[in-house]
Amino acid sequence: MSRNLIFVLCLVLFPGWSIASADDQKQELAERLVYAVARMPLAAVESFLADGADPNQPNRKGLTPMYYAALYNRLDVAETLLAAGADVNKGAKFDFDSAPLYVAATSLRRGEMIRLLLDSGADPNRCGQDEKASFTALGGAIGRASRAFASQESDSAEGYLDNIEILLRNGATPQKVDQCEQLPAFSKAVSAPCYERLLHRLLDAGAEVPPYEVRALSKDPTCTSVLERVLKSTSPEELREAEIVIDDAVESNPGIVPLLLAHKFDPNGRAALVLAAGEGNVEMVRLLLSAGADINQKSTLQGKPHDSPLTAAVRSEYAESVVPILLSAGVDLEWKEDFGGHTALILAVRKKGGASMAKQLLAAGADVNGQDRSGETALMHALWHQEDYQLVPLLLGAGADANKPDNTGRTPLMRAMCLSLSHPMIPRLLEGGANPHMTDQDGNTADMIVEKGLCDV
Repeated sequence: MSRNLIFVLCLVLFPGWSIASADDQKQELAERLVYAVARMPLAAVESFLADGADPNQPNRKGLTPMYYAALYNRLDVAETLLAAGADVNKGAKFDFDSAPLYVAATSLRRGEMIRLLLDSGADPNRCGQDEKASFTALGGAIGRASRAFASQESDSAEGYLDNIEILLRNGATPQKVDQCEQLPAFSKAVSAPCYERLLHRLLDAGAEVPPYEVRALSKDPTCTSVLERVLKSTSPEELREAEIVIDDAVESNPGIVPLLLAHKFDPNGRAALVLAAGEGNVEMVRLLLSAGADINQKSTLQGKPHDSPLTAAVRSEYAESVVPILLSAGVDLEWKEDFGGHTALILAVRKKGGASMAKQLLAAGADVNGQDRSGETALMHALWHQEDYQLVPLLLGAGADANKPDNTGRTPLMRAMCLSLSHPMIPRLLEGGANPHMTDQDGNTADMIVEKGLCDV
């Protein structure tokens, strides 16, 4: 392209250029150079430089020619600008995320541009800052790779990982990211699902793992290989700071529980065995017990019943598979949960279709006359299930006291008659020794309670 033609184009594209002041002409020349860098052939760039355009002069937006060369991946233009004295580290009049290396590193398919900039002296650890944040080329590329992987854009993620590899091989370090940016390099790389290749590469480069990220890794099944590596290089003090509890793994990532146990994690946690029992995870229950978990541990998890492994199992739909394991391991049958003071037997009786589980517990030695916080026995709770003809005979046959009163002095017979005068279990209670003449704490018999309408009192 001839210089005369370029001059004519400038007059057309930028009216008034030829009559501007010297400073204005310098700025206009910078505008033309930037435009040429972005959109015109190399010859136009060379022509403007030959006319005295400053390769470091930013346009009115504050962006330098090198910024645009990196942005549009103009490799030949970048080489020309650098040969003309362009500052390889300066992308803008103001110091924000416009350094040429940052621009290239946070763009795809920029490997050659990144190498050119680094070979030309670009600082791989430059810490750019503005009024809102600080940033590095490596940190920017890590963030892009992590977000792409989390969005299932695997090709893009791999492209950014290629940029990261070039940066790391040319002196960029995760430690400089940690020093410059608000978020550590490893934290920027953590995603869901876990981008293991990226995390392993950062670990290879010596990235430090914040304690809170160790706990995050323990909750994500896709991070197992990374967690295993981190655990091997993390001190007991750092693990304590990470506040990893085995409960998190039992609940959300059971595959790593053996790994945690191998690193001497407490098999109890806050409620590890309780969680495993309640979820019906038979293998996990066995594993925790073999590691020494307290079979009578009380859960301290907020927002959940303060169960034991046995009461949690009995409550669940997995009772038939888990309870036998706990019974054979010597679980305390009389442990009472906090809410109502119910024993495992009472909880079994309260469940619809709980006769089979009640039978197992009784056979193991559960106290048939154990009482809850209100003084009610399993027999009293069984009366609510009028359609279940197995429970009451089962309990009476196991030695249930048909006259054992609750805290108000009311007996199973009183409960049955209040539920329905035609309750099918009333004859069974009488056959089992229920005394119709017993009185409650107010001196009322079962008949009197019904006649006076005191059943709801």
